[in-house]
Amino acid sequence: NPNGDEVVPTTVLEMTEIQTRLLAEQGPAVLFEKAEMANFQTSPMPVLVNLFGTVERVARGVTANFAGGAPIERTKATELREVGEALAFLRQPEPPGGFREAVSMLPLLRTVMAMKPKTVSAAPCQEVVLKGSDIDLTRLPIQTCWPGEPAPLITWPL
Repeated sequence: NPNGDEVVPTTVLEMTEIQTRLLAEQGPAVLFEKAEMANFQTSPMPVLVNLFGTVERVARGVTANFAGGAPIERTKATELREVGEALAFLRQPEPPGGFREAVSMLPLLRTVMAMKPKTVSAAPCQEVVLKGSDIDLTRLPIQTCWPGEPAPLITWPL
């Protein structure tokens, strides 16, 4: 905040409101080092919001290698549409209705097949790995986005 005071938002509605305003203003990504969870405890992990709040930031993370060529960088909303269609297809794939539809889906299939995640041997998100009885989802700073929601929800991640 402008006074330099520490701001600790709650995961119940406040973070969502901040994120919504940042998104509307094409504002920066913001890292909340602390967050108050629904159980009034401080989250044991930070929360990053608005990481993909602008087309440019989305484009930085999206490249595709088509037909064995060099990666294609996408920097405009229109260029990202193809990737969006591929992601929508992955979310709810439907088999083609016939031969023509199958042939028309080949470019999309090629796009999907070219979207390979980059695998790294060590990353900050792998510094702490919980297994077995140590797993406790109540420790995650999951946001409650809408008034009246019965519980915090984890939505389709991206």
